[in-house]
Amino acid sequence: MNDCLPDTRGHGRRRALLAVLLALTGGGATAVAPVAEDFTQNTWQQWLKEMPRPAIVVFSTTYCPTCPEVFTYLAQAVRDARNAVPLIAVVMDEEGLDPLRRLKHFGHFDRLFVFRGQEAALRFSINPQWRGATPYVALFGADQAPRMVVGKPTADDLQVVLGPR
Repeated sequence: MNDCLPDTRGHGRRRALLAVLLALTGGGATAVAPVAEDFTQNTWQQWLKEMPRPAIVVFSTTYCPTCPEVFTYLAQAVRDARNAVPLIAVVMDEEGLDPLRRLKHFGHFDRLFVFRGQEAALRFSINPQWRGATPYVALFGADQAPRMVVGKPTADDLQVVLGPR
C-alpha cells in the first residue's frame, strides 16, 4: 500500500492473539478487526494528497447504532464488485473501547484508525460543515476529491469507487 498509510507488518501476531482471545471468551464474531493505528488531524490532509484511489474511508463512533449495518453493506459491495478497494475505518471516540467488542463491528475493514483527541476538532478538519452524524463516508474515486456521504451510500455514490454495477 502507499506510504501515506502506515505499514502494519508485524502486527499479525497481535491480530492472531486477539482472534484467540475472542475464541476463548466465546465471542461470536468471525472477522478480526485490524490493529488500531493512530489518526491525527494532519492524517486527513495527507490522505487528500496521497490516498491510493479508489478507497473508502468510514468515520464512525462506538455509539453509532446504524454503523454496523453500513459496514456490512460496504464490505459486501466491495466483494460483489470484485474490486480490491481498501475499506478503512476511523473511530472518533475510542477512549475506553473494549478491544473484543471492537472486533465484531470493525472486522470488515482492511485498516482501522483511532483518533485520539477532540472529536469536534477532527470533524472540523475533515469538513467544517459536518455536524457529527455517523457513519460519515468518504468515497475516494480515481481522480477527484472524495465524495462525502452521511449514512449508507447509494448505488450511485458507490459507482465513484466501485464502477458501474
